[in-house]
Amino acid sequence: MNSKSGMYIGVVISVVIVLVIIGAVVLLPALRGHGIGTPSKNTTDPGKLDKIELNIDLARIIHVPSGSGAEAAYHEVVRMAVAYGDEFMEAAGKPRLENDQQREKLITRLETERKDTADKLESGGNFSERQLQNMHKTLEAIEEKKDYWQKMEIDEKFNAMMKKLDEAADMGMGDAKLVFSSLPAMSPKTSWKICGTFYAIAQVAEGAVLTRMQAGDVAGAEKAARAMLLWGYRLHKNGDDFVAYKYGGIRCISLGFGGLEMVHMKTDAGKLATTKELYQEYRQTAGDRWFEKGRIVLTVPPLKINSADLWNMTENDKDRAWRLEGVMWLGVSQWTSAIGKQRTGVQSYLESLTRSKDPQIAKLAKEARAMTRDDVHEVAFNLPR
Repeated sequence: MNSKSGMYIGVVISVVIVLVIIGAVVLLPALRGHGIGTPSKNTTDPGKLDKIELNIDLARIIHVPSGSGAEAAYHEVVRMAVAYGDEFMEAAGKPRLENDQQREKLITRLETERKDTADKLESGGNFSERQLQNMHKTLEAIEEKKDYWQKMEIDEKFNAMMKKLDEAADMGMGDAKLVFSSLPAMSPKTSWKICGTFYAIAQVAEGAVLTRMQAGDVAGAEKAARAMLLWGYRLHKNGDDFVAYKYGGIRCISLGFGGLEMVHMKTDAGKLATTKELYQEYRQTAGDRWFEKGRIVLTVPPLKINSADLWNMTENDKDRAWRLEGVMWLGVSQWTSAIGKQRTGVQSYLESLTRSKDPQIAKLAKEARAMTRDDVHEVAFNLPR
């Protein structure tokens, strides 16, 4: 080999080495999440980024109407919830009085219970000291309940919302998309509050179940439980492509199953068994998996989110709702858990997403990149407690 050939080979080898180094510098950060780090088993274990399908046959336990029309009623329900504000959110789930006839039924049933208990005491039966104490406590509790229902005012806001929920449950949903314009724009600052609003709406129906059962209105209680279950199911299946809608629907479905079980426990052993069977199927295939996945964002302690998991979700989750969630919450994690080069990596990645061909991802990435530490404080304030 002459000197020129050796020199040429040396130059080629040097160029190759330089290219390899450049490739490592440019490509490895992308392959490892733009320098964001290594995802945990929460997103790398088999199936963690699969789409969690909700496939349960509600027709086994309730009537599911065909056709359309429910969408408009649900829009009105959400509009009411937003208009009622924080006071509504705090009171959701409490028993409400629907009308004076219901008040009379509640007090009559309590009076019957009081008389039965008083008759036992007066009978002089062979009761233990503890049994006697319990009967006296029962009488005191009955008087407190009677006073509670006598003083309670009829809640017209509750009635209006429950009427619309019942109305929606009696109409079909079809393929209509539930995207509620009365809600604020989706972001980490609003997403869990939006999810809480959806849940509070279901709690209105839960309050109706409780009150109607106490009044002996079993058919009315079953109607409210059905409305609650359909609200959650439709919110999840037909709701906008955001986790707040899907996760909110899951929470409402769980509440709806609880309401139906409460009713069937008193009325129909066969329906109770079928409801419990379907509930377990729902939990195993969808419910528990959604709640588990939610912990990626709802961390303990709060906001200690793994940025690499968010990156992995954004890049690889088969569910668009979780991909969008990953983008949004990277805006938070850049300030709460990412430090040094990792923070720079998160910000660089978000910057690259602002040029995405998907306009929604580009928009969310721009908003996430612009988040400040003050914004994160607001996010923390609105997390579920």
